[in-house]
This record gives sequence, C-alpha cells and structure tokens, in this order.
Amino acid sequence: MKNRFSGVTALLVGGALAAFIAMAPASSAFAQGKPQPSRAAAKPLKAAGEALKAKKYDVVAQKLREVEALPERSPYDEFLVHEMQGFLDVHAKNYAAAEKDLEAVVNSNFVSQSEVPARVRELAVLNLTLKDYAKAIDYGTRAIKGGYADDQINEVLEQAYYLKGDHKATLKYVGDYVDAEIKAGKTPKERSLKTIMASCVALKDQACETRSFERLVSYYPKGDYWANLLHSLFSEDDYKPDEPRLQLYRLAFDVNVLKNPADFTEMAQLDMDQGAAGESVRVLQKGLEQNVFTEQRDKEKNGRLLAAAQKRAAADQATLPQLTAQAASEANGPKAVNLGLVLLSYQQYPQAVDALTRGLKAGGLESPASAQILLGIAQLKAGNKDAAIKTFRSVKGDQKYERLANLWALHARQV
Repeated sequence: MKNRFSGVTALLVGGALAAFIAMAPASSAFAQGKPQPSRAAAKPLKAAGEALKAKKYDVVAQKLREVEALPERSPYDEFLVHEMQGFLDVHAKNYAAAEKDLEAVVNSNFVSQSEVPARVRELAVLNLTLKDYAKAIDYGTRAIKGGYADDQINEVLEQAYYLKGDHKATLKYVGDYVDAEIKAGKTPKERSLKTIMASCVALKDQACETRSFERLVSYYPKGDYWANLLHSLFSEDDYKPDEPRLQLYRLAFDVNVLKNPADFTEMAQLDMDQGAAGESVRVLQKGLEQNVFTEQRDKEKNGRLLAAAQKRAAADQATLPQLTAQAASEANGPKAVNLGLVLLSYQQYPQAVDALTRGLKAGGLESPASAQILLGIAQLKAGNKDAAIKTFRSVKGDQKYERLANLWALHARQV
C-alpha cells in the first residue's frame, strides 16, 4: 500500500508548481516603496528579473551567479536570489534545491504576506514529493492554522500521514476531514475513504475495516467494495451460524458479488436446509450458467444438488395450499413466516409480503429481526422500494441483523 499515492503525488506537484511557475518572482522587486537591492547587486538582479519575464532562463542563472560572486550581499539581495533561483529549480524539476530556496523565501522578512499562503502550499507539496513527510505535515498544519488550507493541503496531509506510517494519525486527520465534509452535505472523496480503509487494514482493526467498507459502499457502490465488505462480514462469528449466514449470502447474491464456487454450493445447501428450495435452484442455475464451477467434480456435485433442489421445489410447490391453510389457522407467527420464506423463494413477492407481515404481527417468532429482513427483501422485489427501506430501518435489537438490514437499506436505495 506504500505506493498507492504515487500518481496522486505527481499530480499534486505538477499542479502546485505550475502555479508557482506562472507567477513572476521578483517582477516587482524594484517597485517604489519596496526595499532595494544593494548598489553592487542591483544591475545583475534587474537583468535577471527581465530575463526571467522573457523566459531566458540561462541568462537568469548567469546573472544570479554574478550576484552570488559578490564579496558582500544585502539580506534583500539574498531574498531575491532565493526567489528567482527557486523558480529556476522548480522549472528544472530540481525539487530538493527548490525546497531550500522557497523555504528561505517564505521565512524571510521581505516576502509579501499576500504570497505566504501560496508559498506555504508549494512547500507542503515539495516536501511531500521529496518524501520528507514530517515537513510536509508541518507546512500543511501551518496552512490550516493560518486559515488558508484548501483541498490540496488536505490531500497533502492525508498522503503525508499515511506514507509516514502513522496510521492512527491518518485515521484521526482523514476521519475528521471526511466527517466534516459529510456534515457539510458534501460527498467525501473516494480517495479519502480508501485511505481510511487502508489505515484500518494496516492497524489490523477488523471492526474499523468493516466500517470503512460500509462507508465506501454508501458513497461508491462498486462491486469490489461490496465484495470486500461482505467478505469481512463472513469472517465474523455473528455470521457463522446457518441462518444469519444465509441472510448474508442473500445480500451477496443480490449485489452480484457471489463468485466463489464453494459459496454457491453452501448457499444452495443452506437454502435447502431452511426450506427455500426455489432460491436454491436459482443460485445453482446461475452458478452453472456462469461457469463458476471449473472443476469437473464440482460441476457434477452441483449438478446433482440442482436436481435435488428442483425435485424438492416441485414437491414444496404442491404443498403450498396446505402451508397457506396452516399459516392462516395459527395464532402465532412462525408458520406464516415460514410460508413467507417459501413464497419468497418462488418469487411470489406480493404473497410473501402478506404472509411475512401477518407472521410478524402475530409474533411468537424466534428471530423477528430475521423475519423483518425477509419482509424487506420481499417488498423490494415486489417493487415497493420505500416500504422495503422503512422495514430494513426498523430492524433493531439484534446487532448482526441490524447491520445486515442497514446494508440492505443501502442496497435498496441504490437499485
């Protein structure tokens, strides 16, 4: 991860120093009311300034050498030499020399206060590209304290903290910056969210990593981010028991990040075990159609599992009238919820919504939160997105299902 900013750093340097080159150091050095060069240095410095405006850089360098060869130079002479030499260094991409010259300029008593913000930003960028991350942070912090920080400075500090290897400071700085953007109604930058995630990984903080992926998915719902987020959840103990694991598989299947052959097989088998044979059939058919199973023995194994699922599905569908009657005659909700699961499995979404709603209202459920997620899925599939989001958001009291429901709500908003 150490090189993840290399291209961005180059862009920062190009942008900041192009702005510096666009300025004309010493262009007003001889203006009335300003300090004046010493008598001996005045002529070559004036010639250097004129050559600089004419872009005759070899002449500038020659005249500056003449000034440096003088036995005595005034502090203002030194200031003008550093300013023009810094320009030449930047133009020649000699950033180490440029940093020294610009630092002398910005710390001089002769620099115009109106130019300090730009010079400090340039020094922050220069030190970042020179990999002097501590100094880049110092200048970035100076810009913040001075009230002239911009997005470029925020980017410099983000990179400098991360590349310095101070991941706790990175999380603090970038986390606060992202929170402020969100509070202001802005969309946080994808780069910043990835920096937070990378810092969580470096700190081996699983909970932090999961939260960062959740935020990435919230603002940038890319397949890779969904895949990484759900992969991190699969590794947690909360989602290892069969029922919550199957609920997590349903989300992975719906956002199309189920790719591992073993996951297709496990989801299909869990569906069979929990009475959702119709869903098992769809999962296996998709896996076989997409050539997920590359090994011949896996193809044969899952082909046999598909045949068993299809046989079970046909038998289950024949008993739907009986299941419906049993659910209607029960005072409590488990049979209605089971019916809702079966109907959802066969993509009979409006009927599944009715059955799950009755079951939740009747109560007596072992896991009301899981049933609420099933209801939200049925509502979403039935085309009632607003109702689905409301249902997902109403899941409370069981952390594993609450997190899962929040992700379903996020997914519902994005479809």
